[in-house]
Parts: sequence; structure tokens; C-alpha cells
Amino acid sequence: MESIAIAREFGFAWWEAGKRVELAFEALRRNDADEAEEAARASLPISKGIGDRPRTVGALTLLARAAALRGDVSRSGLLRGAVEAEEARAPVGALGQWHRVARRYIGPLDE
Repeated sequence: MESIAIAREFGFAWWEAGKRVELAFEALRRNDADEAEEAARASLPISKGIGDRPRTVGALTLLARAAALRGDVSRSGLLRGAVEAEEARAPVGALGQWHRVARRYIGPLDE
């Protein structure tokens, strides 16, 4: 959290957004959907604001997984649809990077 505060203080939005995504990953590894949602949600406006599409899609992916973990199939599906729509608009990251990362760290997105 200290690095997030420092990044915010110096206006390094890219770093702050990345650290918040990392916090969301860690929370999902612990099956803490609430903390994961809070961290991913905080990353979204920052990532979108700096035009970081891969991180925006990543945050949406993490939010979808948090909703699935909570058993909220409708919300998870809605968020997955947003991810798929963004990916259909133009390539995001290196060849499905977020899907590989998500599967490796937090399991299948469609559970």
C-alpha cells in the first residue's frame, strides 16, 4: 500500500493502477472477493484515464472473477461480456495475455 500512496503522490498513475491490480490478484488467490473487487474497481478509472487498455481489461476480468467467486453469475457474465466486447474492438495485450494470467493465478473465468 505504501507504493500506491507514493505513486499517487507523484502522479505515477500507471504504477498505482498496476499495484491495485496486483492487490486484486492476491485477494483472489485468498478467495477474498470483497478485497479483490475493491482493488480492481479502484484500478479501473485510473487505467481507463491513462488509456491503458490491457490493464482496464485486466481489472474487468478480475471483477468478473470476484463476482463468480461470490456466486453472482449474472454480474460475472455481464463483466465477461464487457471484456469480450473490448477484445473484439481491437487486440488487447499480447495474444490473450490477460486470459493466460487469469487462468494461471485465479482459475478459469467461467466457473
